[in-house]
Amino acid sequence: MTYGGALAARWLKIPWILEYNGDPLEDLDAKGIAPAGLQRRISVGILGVTIRKADFLVATGEGWRKNCIERWGISEKRTTTIENGTDLLQILSREELKSFQPIGEDCFTLHLVYLGGFYPWHGIPILLNAITKLVKLGVDLHLVLIGAGEGLTEAQNQVSHLGMSSRVHFAGRLASEDYAQILAKADMGISPYCGWLEFSGLKIFDYKAAGLTCIASGENGQPATLQHGRTGWIVPPCDEDALIEAILSLGSNPRLRQNIGQAARLEAEEKHSWKHTADGLDQVMWQMLAKKKSPDIVEGQ
Repeated sequence: MTYGGALAARWLKIPWILEYNGDPLEDLDAKGIAPAGLQRRISVGILGVTIRKADFLVATGEGWRKNCIERWGISEKRTTTIENGTDLLQILSREELKSFQPIGEDCFTLHLVYLGGFYPWHGIPILLNAITKLVKLGVDLHLVLIGAGEGLTEAQNQVSHLGMSSRVHFAGRLASEDYAQILAKADMGISPYCGWLEFSGLKIFDYKAAGLTCIASGENGQPATLQHGRTGWIVPPCDEDALIEAILSLGSNPRLRQNIGQAARLEAEEKHSWKHTADGLDQVMWQMLAKKKSPDIVEGQ
């Protein structure tokens, strides 16, 4: 389908702009369903030709932009990063968010939330082990896991094996209108990626829109959508001890959580609406149309 788009753009003599929402082969490899042998060589060849024929590539995260440049040999001038957005800015008002309300007497009972999938790179086993150790240390907490799909059964079995069924709740797959209310009442959102190239994602934008302090895996400047200590809290990927320390530090400081959550929401209003995403795409498209009409326009302007 992607190669067909490249052919259509050539026949119609219009710009070919490609969204790079992750490396398809990385995704298939991680899921254990990647092509092999001759099929893989053919697939890689076609994909490489398709990507290199694009007039411009829009990556949905800095990790994917770097991957696109390094793996496929794309010039930095032909790529940019435009993050996705979140519906929760329209669903939740500031007044509904816990971080915009007075700090209550139950501020040391921690309500944690995870939103997303259960594939190995989502880091759920690390999160569940960390939660278990925190409870043994005497931390009063509850974790809600929102999502479904492959890996869910394994996560449920791990919770049962760890004896954490009273502390961990599986909410299943929910519409954004439904999980918005869970996020609005939580204290922290967790994004414990492990073994993945991109540390940003929709869950972080939802956390920020809900005024949550987000604890996210990251390294080498990622995720670019969080500023450590101001709009989120970044820990090394796959580091269970660092995750425990972060939850302990933020759990004991409700004022800091409130400040981070409020700053995160305000930044989400500025940068993570779908209108903001659309405006960025619109700008890229107009630039490519102008360049197509006037080839002398300097590349990258």
